[in-house]
Amino acid sequence: MLKTLFIVAGPCGSGKSSIIRTAFQSDLRLFGEELHFEFKQSNLDLSGEEYDNYETAFSKKSFFQASHVKLLGRELILPPCLLLHLDLYQILRGIDRSYWPQKLKQKHSRDCFNGVSPNKLPKRSLEDLMSKKDNDLMMKTFLSKAIFRHFQNIAVITVECSFQKNSAQLALRKSTSSGARFKYFSASEDVATAIHSELYRCWFHGIKLLNPSRLSRVVINDSDELCVDGRVVASGWSQLLNVSSNAVVQPAAIDSPIADRNAPRGFHA
Repeated sequence: MLKTLFIVAGPCGSGKSSIIRTAFQSDLRLFGEELHFEFKQSNLDLSGEEYDNYETAFSKKSFFQASHVKLLGRELILPPCLLLHLDLYQILRGIDRSYWPQKLKQKHSRDCFNGVSPNKLPKRSLEDLMSKKDNDLMMKTFLSKAIFRHFQNIAVITVECSFQKNSAQLALRKSTSSGARFKYFSASEDVATAIHSELYRCWFHGIKLLNPSRLSRVVINDSDELCVDGRVVASGWSQLLNVSSNAVVQPAAIDSPIADRNAPRGFHA
């Protein structure tokens, strides 16, 4: 089996990518001292870039997205430590047909009356995201993928961010983009707040299936400190974040050999 799978999870716009980038560039003990060396091995691309394309993420020796989970489970050779960046909204929305539980696929097929192919599952609606029962099915199906069974240890950090703060952060990102990332925050405040809470409820309910060896929560407190389970990992977070955003990074140096991500690869049939 492989060694340790690291997971950083949270809603869209909660700060997952910023925390990952800054943790690597500033050498923060995000998962504690005992797992720090393995955490450094899990991502050798210090740019903090999110790569939607699986092959790009693999070749860059970067961290992976929720949409990469199925392909990771098919790899014959993987490094002993990997990092997953999980957008909880993306998971529950239905990012890939294979992540849908059979029951919901069948339900969608019965509801297709307008010439829409049941093989082309649309993303779940905002109304769908209010269904706790269906959300739990979606999360269970996702967490049942093969990659999660390949590791001896799974260490999880959930980025906790209030609805108001998360909304403001995503709105700031929206102002410099096309707005495509505005996601569930475009709903009425009551609906958006309920969905935000449901993402966390569903995640904390589902993650128990993985029996993680470490399950922590990270917040940016009112004193501008990055805290993991109440332990201050970094002070002056805003300034540290600005430094990491403007940093020119070099490939990470690892003190001992690890599995070569450029080694021969193959896929299961």
